[in-house]
Amino acid sequence: MSISVSNNTPRVSYAVSEGATQTSFTVNFEFFADADLRVFVDNTLKTITTHYTVSGGNGSTGTVTMSVTGASGGSTVIIVRAIALERTTDFPTSGAFNISSLNTELDRIIAIHADVDDTADRGLRLQESDDAVTTTLPLKDTRKGTVLAFNATTGVPEAGPTITAVQSVANVATSINLLGTSAVVEDMGLLATTAVIEDMGLLGTSSNISAMALLGTSTVIADMALLGTSAIVEDMGFLGTSANVTAMANLGTSTVVGHMAALNASGVISNISSVATDITNVNTVATNLSSVNDFAARYRVASSEPSSSLDVGDLVFDTTANQLKVYKSGGWEAASAFGNLSSDSSPELGGNLDVVTHSIVSASNRNISLTPNGSGVVQIDGTTGVDISQGAISIKNGGSQSYVRFYCESSNQHYAQLTAPAHANFSGNISVVLPATAGTLALTSQIPTSGVSSGNVATFTSGVADDDFLRVNGTSIEGRSASELLSDIGATTEATAEANSVALAIALG
Repeated sequence: MSISVSNNTPRVSYAVSEGATQTSFTVNFEFFADADLRVFVDNTLKTITTHYTVSGGNGSTGTVTMSVTGASGGSTVIIVRAIALERTTDFPTSGAFNISSLNTELDRIIAIHADVDDTADRGLRLQESDDAVTTTLPLKDTRKGTVLAFNATTGVPEAGPTITAVQSVANVATSINLLGTSAVVEDMGLLATTAVIEDMGLLGTSSNISAMALLGTSTVIADMALLGTSAIVEDMGFLGTSANVTAMANLGTSTVVGHMAALNASGVISNISSVATDITNVNTVATNLSSVNDFAARYRVASSEPSSSLDVGDLVFDTTANQLKVYKSGGWEAASAFGNLSSDSSPELGGNLDVVTHSIVSASNRNISLTPNGSGVVQIDGTTGVDISQGAISIKNGGSQSYVRFYCESSNQHYAQLTAPAHANFSGNISVVLPATAGTLALTSQIPTSGVSSGNVATFTSGVADDDFLRVNGTSIEGRSASELLSDIGATTEATAEANSVALAIALG
């Protein structure tokens, strides 16, 4: 078969958009075997079977199948033909031979030439109209560490400047471009005077050139533009006095510059601003510096009690005992959590007072007074305990009857107990009033059990009145009138006796 020149460019390129996926890539040039193709994804050579498969070929076009997802900014897939430089068919010296094989071999030869032509087109070469000149490179030892250059007269390749020198120029390319502006060119015209040239000769030392290279950066040039304003030039005139120059020379030492860099940190600047806000307090501290230093000597934090530089009144926080201690004439002692209560005219508790294993006591037979304010009461054990207020004691409880015990005088061996009635026996609140005269209260169990009627206590009935006669009837003492008494004893009145001519009559039983 014949091969069309237009279809014989052994290279095809595909662009895959970012995030998009493409799985089939057409090979629009003829190839003969799968191994004739080389596939690159973003300049990385892929491996057949591992990364892709091939269909078609055998003297025709075909397809490469693989999955490619566009990377950031998109991906590029390039397929090239690179037929091995070899002959695959040997023809007989006489007799008939295979025309098809001959055509295939000729097609391969043409394809190989196309591959070589593609490679040549991508290499450095002389233009067809250029003069004949050798393009042989200098020897390896000559061209090491240099760039490729061409002779100014013959155009022959030769070793150029060192790579280091070229890189140095590249590093200051931005500064060189800045120098090419019309304004700078005008300034350079001014610099070309004899006096300036002489000064530049002085500036042309290697150390000054290095310093000027540092000054030629865009950042420094921008800063110098800011410095060139009239206000700053005026300020620099003030700074240019010999005294200020000397002071600036002192500030320019590496040590001071390092300190200034440390002070320029954002946190430090914030702290400086805070100090500036409280400068009055700072000045006060500076005025009382001896007192500040004395405090550092008086108060310390340590894991044990200090044994040197001790004065009465020194304080230490013992981090091992987790306790604040004060140094007295007798040595270190724990500082009181309250301080000196006697010097506080109205001390207050910030929380509950726990006496632990101790008691609240008084000295010299003094009383202990608990005095609530206004209608307040002294409460013992909260709302279910004892309330003591002016003229009253209330004994409450948490679920059982309240009682009071009165112990005897002999080591509290015995007691007499007054107990409130059970809740079920109450019909309302009761109040017992003590007699107004001295005496002894008796219990019902102490009333004599012998006497009037089976040991019962006699009571007066409601019929008892003044000047009555009394009659005992069981456990009641009744009031009796004169007529009732006559009937009770079987007597009669005087009138009745006279009417019946009876001088005296007494009924007995």
